Amino acid sequence: GGRGGGGGGGGRGGGGGGGGGGGPAPWSAFLRGVVGSQLEALHAAAAAVASAAAAVQSGSRTVGSLTEQLDALTEESAGLGIRLRKSEALLEEATRNLAAAQAELATSAAGTADLQSQLAAAGAREGAAD
Repeated sequence: GGRGGGGGGGGRGGGGGGGGGGGPAPWSAFLRGVVGSQLEALHAAAAAVASAAAAVQSGSRTVGSLTEQLDALTEESAGLGIRLRKSEALLEEATRNLAAAQAELATSAAGTADLQSQLAAAGAREGAAD
């Protein structure tokens, strides 16, 4: 009956590990919550930045389009201005030509009246000679 006494020493120290597993779990859940909410905030901020960037890009395209339209209108306006100046010059020339034609017509009418009076005088002399 002398065997059986030696096995008792191995049981010590094994039990201490169990308590450690439960302690960190609330902290890690809390940290996961904090990090998760910060990640959500970052995602929301990134989405807002992306939306703002898209709006800026769209606005930039609109400004570019409006600038092109303004350039086209400016060119068209310049062309219209040139045509207007040409039209004004043509109108001035036509007005001068009309004035010259009226002067010629007046001269011609005066010449016709002079001829008529000369013919009348000659006719009167012929009548007197008869």
